[in-house]
Amino acid sequence: MVPTSSGQVAQNTQAKPFVKLGNHEFQCGECPKVLSSSGGMRYHLKVFHDKDYSPPVCPYPDCGKIFRIQKYLDHHIDSTHNNVKNHLCDLCGKSLSTLFSLKIHKLYHADRKDHSCQFCGLKFRTIGRKNIHEKIHGAEKKFVCEVCSRPFLWKKSWRKHMLTHSGERPFKCDTCHKGFSCKWNLQQHARIHSNLRPYVCEWCGKAFTINQSLKEHRAKYHPQHLKPEASVE
Repeated sequence: MVPTSSGQVAQNTQAKPFVKLGNHEFQCGECPKVLSSSGGMRYHLKVFHDKDYSPPVCPYPDCGKIFRIQKYLDHHIDSTHNNVKNHLCDLCGKSLSTLFSLKIHKLYHADRKDHSCQFCGLKFRTIGRKNIHEKIHGAEKKFVCEVCSRPFLWKKSWRKHMLTHSGERPFKCDTCHKGFSCKWNLQQHARIHSNLRPYVCEWCGKAFTINQSLKEHRAKYHPQHLKPEASVE
């Protein structure tokens, strides 16, 4: 148990302890987590430390994905199974399923990369991307291409790579029916038909349909403004 200045120890309804650090600070007695309300701490204890807690499970056949709380399951059902996307980007018109997804999406328009890998210095837009990247340092790449022997850390990356050998292009454009090997390339291509140019050069104002074109433009016409920093998407 972590001692407090007041020496007071609060407990939740299931007799699992948490410590009151101050007026709006409660520390979990099971882990270092600190929250601003006793109600939030009781909820944390129930979800993360109660052995009898049963997390919600997706009811759709062939899914069965498990979530910590009901809110995450509701978002999953709306975005994955019902394809509900009510949050519209005012810069490019793309619809997203949650406000959080919209917030992350807008980072691509801002082209900010504030999170750096502690091992190699590569920069990322989100801390989640940075954390995923850092796992590659020293990790074993178990997924190996049967054609060219290229190894991959993630099964998803291996599957995407295998499409380059098979020539399969399962993602089709609804307008011109052109096929692509990954969904991201299709989304970039679709902007050609919409005439949307959300990526704007901050030095001359020229706009582009995809971020890669903006990067190439900057390197060619504004090299004096670019910082010599390692960076990835």
